[in-house]
Amino acid sequence: MKKVIKIICLFVFSITDTFAGSATATQTVALYVEEVALISVGHDLTITLDTITNAGDNFTEKSETSTYAITSTVVSGQTRQLEVRLSQALTDLQLRIQMGGQEVILTTIAQTILSGIGNMATAGQIIYTLIPTAAMVDYGERTVTVNYTLTDDG
Repeated sequence: MKKVIKIICLFVFSITDTFAGSATATQTVALYVEEVALISVGHDLTITLDTITNAGDNFTEKSETSTYAITSTVVSGQTRQLEVRLSQALTDLQLRIQMGGQEVILTTIAQTILSGIGNMATAGQIIYTLIPTAAMVDYGERTVTVNYTLTDDG
């Protein structure tokens, strides 16, 4: 009888281990971050050279400010640059911009104003300065477009 009880006890314990065991499941989750390359600038500006009030005086440079914002995502080791250019050439005037501690005199050829842009979201100020390059400048309005392009570094 002792043998039967021993066998029954062993059988019960072996069944308990089978039903009380643990189970593990795994699931693969793919994570994806979209590439982002965005630049925005503030509203349109008008820069007016101050009126000359004394005969014999020349025009002097004049500055106005705007804002910019950049959002960029890149893969490790990659960076971007921000290029800027004018839509058309200016006669007897130059337009200088300052942003992010850098400055350039704008031309119709793209120039790098900011480089080393990685994973970031940032905003700042743009200072536009209109500079007369001749003693006297034809009066009237000139309209130019300043093009900003965020590109991958070469």
